[in-house]
Amino acid sequence: GQGKVFMLGQGMSGLELMQVGKAGVDFIPENYTDNVVEAYVHIVEDLKSSEPCGRIIIFDGPAGTGKSFCVRSLMNSVPEGIFVVVPSHMISSLGSPELIPLLIRTKKQNKDSPLIIIAEDADTVLSSRGADNIAGISMLLNLGDGILGAMVDVRIIATTNIHIDQVDEAITRDGRLCRRTEIGDLNMEHANKIYTRLTGKEGIFKNNKERYKLASVYRAAKVGGWQPPKKSRAVGFCVNEDDEEETPEIIGSDMVAVQIRSYSNEDGGFTSEYQFVPEDLEKDEIDQLIQDLKDDKE
Repeated sequence: GQGKVFMLGQGMSGLELMQVGKAGVDFIPENYTDNVVEAYVHIVEDLKSSEPCGRIIIFDGPAGTGKSFCVRSLMNSVPEGIFVVVPSHMISSLGSPELIPLLIRTKKQNKDSPLIIIAEDADTVLSSRGADNIAGISMLLNLGDGILGAMVDVRIIATTNIHIDQVDEAITRDGRLCRRTEIGDLNMEHANKIYTRLTGKEGIFKNNKERYKLASVYRAAKVGGWQPPKKSRAVGFCVNEDDEEETPEIIGSDMVAVQIRSYSNEDGGFTSEYQFVPEDLEKDEIDQLIQDLKDDKE
């Protein structure tokens, strides 16, 4: 199983959290170098601990090396966690005063679970502070080493393409930073082992001086006949305290959220229920999925 996963979004009345369904994946140690696997095991143990060595975790390295896959794997490896995904286009919201009440409400509803914020492509809030990111860094430091972070039991996992030397030195201070893990490109031997494991065929990478991205190896394996597992559909919930209706939003690059219904909740607001479906489905297929979901709940 996986922990509860929420996505931070901008609704008509401000910031809101939408609970999404299957988002975690199983960790595949064969895809990574030994130092990354060792770091992953340490991070899992620390996320499960009531006394973490630090509340900030950074995965850095070039694009396409498998940072996001590592983070999604943590959702399965730490099933007791409550994960709040902050997409790259919402990173600036880490400095918003609306975020704290939202996190506190979520923690109250899940008292015994660590609250794990996942900040994707968090270059702007990690890089040395300036006029454009001071609010985000201040919030990160408060959550990572302040009274608020300890009170709400917040952990922060950030992925970035910038080098650790460019990260604000206050973030990497002992007591704040639990682990910084650099995920790099693969050598030829490692790339070929992954290709062979996926396709059952001999490796195709021939240049032992070249480095290969994990994403490129998987693309090559797909061309070589490997079939990726089918994506599962997900169901989510979005709380909107002022408006009963909510405009569907694209979730990620290949999913669309379609509203099913909206109803009053005990707090005086509204809960809007969504069905997440692949955006390339035809309308009649979406309608059938929605009807099936309604039938399941009756």
